[in-house]
Amino acid sequence: MRGLGVVSFTARFLWRYLAAAALIGGLTTAMVGVALSGTGPVPQGPPEGYSVASGRVSLEWNKGTRKGPITLEVSVDDPTFAKPIVQKKISGVSHQMAEIRPGKTYYWRLVQGSEKSPTASFRVPASYVDF
Repeated sequence: MRGLGVVSFTARFLWRYLAAAALIGGLTTAMVGVALSGTGPVPQGPPEGYSVASGRVSLEWNKGTRKGPITLEVSVDDPTFAKPIVQKKISGVSHQMAEIRPGKTYYWRLVQGSEKSPTASFRVPASYVDF
């Protein structure tokens, strides 16, 4: 009976060791991949969920260290970007959005090669006229 306890302990230890090794190996691979390819662009402003008070907003980002063209994508009320209203190559670190509509949420991201930045958003509050 005592021998089965040793086998059970060894099996549990082996599975934990293999799981930890796989996790560390995956993290190491991811870290090496980032180190070799660099970091892509990241949205900086306006802050996530920002409520715009005027008819313009400045989208700003950090370019990162990865080389290659960057595409800005902006979508209205659609975080999946199925039909972006803006999809253009950019070279700077900001873009002025004009003609934004009240009552809408705008989602934006940066695409560089096959990498997509985190999605950021801002909201334009609904305006009304009080008679």
